[in-house]
Amino acid sequence: MPRVATFGLLLVFTMLLLPFFAPSGRFFPLISGLLVGVLVPFIDATVGSRTDIRFVWYSIRYRNRMIRVSLSYIFRIKVDDRYLFIKSARAPVYLPVGGVYKMTAGAKGLLDSMGVVADDLVPVDAVSRDDLRVRVPGKNLSQFMRWFNRGTSRETDHWREFYQELVESGIVDADVFTWIMHEHIQRRVAGMQFSPHAQAWEIIVADIYELLPSPEQLANLQELRARGHAEIEWLTQEEIRRSGASPGAGQRLQTGAPVSQWVI
Repeated sequence: MPRVATFGLLLVFTMLLLPFFAPSGRFFPLISGLLVGVLVPFIDATVGSRTDIRFVWYSIRYRNRMIRVSLSYIFRIKVDDRYLFIKSARAPVYLPVGGVYKMTAGAKGLLDSMGVVADDLVPVDAVSRDDLRVRVPGKNLSQFMRWFNRGTSRETDHWREFYQELVESGIVDADVFTWIMHEHIQRRVAGMQFSPHAQAWEIIVADIYELLPSPEQLANLQELRARGHAEIEWLTQEEIRRSGASPGAGQRLQTGAPVSQWVI
């Protein structure tokens, strides 16, 4: 946002200044050149910061409401033409591997000052404690997201959920998956919408990472797909788009939306 604001002010200044110079004057090319020179980086900064601008708008539009915010990371784990989904421990649905980011103790003072509170839809227990699934005063939403984007006092490594769901559970071979390589694909944001389930205005944000398995890890995943496992499913793109339904076979299972479709 600072870059957008800076270029925006310069753009306004040069636009206001330009009418005071005649097109035939010696300074007109200089001012018009400055205008173009500011316009290009302004557009670039605006496009690059479109998500930030969105949250600034939400902070104004929903300033008097409490907003439910879910901040998570999920893995795209693909073998051939199928994607690995795992059965949720909390609901009868299948989801991509991953989960909600966690905050550290260092975040407490700052988030308390913003009025951020734990979400009351999911019971707070040993598993969900410190989850970044919270309720944020609308007026502080932009500030909260700027804190999250800095990556301070919160989880930034993505091994925990992968380990808990696939390694610790014994679904994949712990001797093979002692570490993982993964690549950030994109950040997806489900814009502000009212959730009847949560009875609140809600924003869902997820970072999508693609697993980059070693040859040995890929072989283990291929073996897992061949033998199957009670807790996982391998879904095609079409099944994911249809939330678990298959043409001619009906609703074989249920996947969570919208996050599930973001791994495609």
